[in-house]
Amino acid sequence: MISFLLIGYADPNLGYRLSVDQSRPYTISWSVYFFISIINQVFFIIGFIKWKEMNKLKKVLFAIFIFIDLFYWIGRGTNVGVITLITTLLFSLMYNLKSIKISTAKILRFSIVTIFLLIGSIAIFSFNLNGRRGGAELKDEQFDLGFSSVDDNSAAFQIVPKPLQLTYLLVVSYLGQGYYHTCLAFDLDFKSTYLLGNNPALIDFAKIVGIDVWRDTYMYRLKEKGVDPLINWHSAYTWYANDVSFFGVPFLLFIIGYFFGISWACSLNGGDFLSKIVFIILANMLLFLFANNTYLSSVFYSFTFILPVWYFTRVKRYKIA
Repeated sequence: MISFLLIGYADPNLGYRLSVDQSRPYTISWSVYFFISIINQVFFIIGFIKWKEMNKLKKVLFAIFIFIDLFYWIGRGTNVGVITLITTLLFSLMYNLKSIKISTAKILRFSIVTIFLLIGSIAIFSFNLNGRRGGAELKDEQFDLGFSSVDDNSAAFQIVPKPLQLTYLLVVSYLGQGYYHTCLAFDLDFKSTYLLGNNPALIDFAKIVGIDVWRDTYMYRLKEKGVDPLINWHSAYTWYANDVSFFGVPFLLFIIGYFFGISWACSLNGGDFLSKIVFIILANMLLFLFANNTYLSSVFYSFTFILPVWYFTRVKRYKIA
C-alpha cells in the first residue's frame, strides 16, 4: 500500500486512476477496512475535541496519525479525506465559541484559522485536480454541463485574478456537477435498493452477504446518460433516493436536520460528549450533500452503533424529542 501511495505522489494522475481501479490486486480486505473505519473518523473527531486536554505525548501521537491520514488521501489523488479533516477541525472549534459573550480576540483567532484552513483546502484541492490531469491542458469545454457552458465574458472572470481562474472553474464544477447529475436522475424510474444503496460502504457490505444492489442504483443506471459512476460526482440526494425515492428524500433530510439540532442543543446545554460526536458527524453529512455520500460511507459502521445509543440514551430517555 505504501508503494501504491508513493506512486500517487510521483504521478497524481496514475495514483488516482489506480485508486478507482476495482481490479487492482492490492486492496484492503473488507474485514480490515471494517475495523479501521469504525474508529477512523470518530478517532479524529474525538482528538480535535479533546486536544486541549491531551498531554504532549498524546498530542504528538495524534499529529502523527493526522499525517498518516493526509499521506493516504493525497497519495490517492483525492480531496475528500483532506477536506473532511479540515471541516471536522472547524466544527470542533465551534465549541470554543459556544458562549454568547465571546471576546474579540477569540473571534479574531477563529477567523484567522478559518481563513487559513479555507485557503489551504482550496490549494490542496487545486493541486490534486491539476495533478490528475497528468499535464494535459484543460479547455473550457471540459467544464460544460449539459446545455450550460463556460461564459468567458462572465463578471466572475473580471473579479477572479487570471492565475486563479482555473481553480475557480474546478471549484464550481466540483460543487455543481453533483446537482446536475441529480437532475438527470429525475428522468429515471425508481428501483428500490431496500435500504442498502444509500452509501458505498453499505453497498459493499451488502455484497459481502450476497446481495448486489449496485445495478439498481441511480449512479449505475446514469451510465446510459454518459455519467461515469466511478468518476463523476453525484449529490447525496441521489444516493438517498436509491432507498426512499426522490419523494422520500425531503422527509429523510428533515430527520437528519432534526437530529442535527438536537445534538447541538445537548452538547451545549449538558456538555454531553457523545452529542458532540453526533453533531460533528451530522454537520459534515449536511455540509457535503453536494459531494456524493462519501462522508457517511467513511463513518457508516461506527455511526450505525453511535446513533442508536445516542438516541435511546439522550433523546428518547430524556424526552428531548
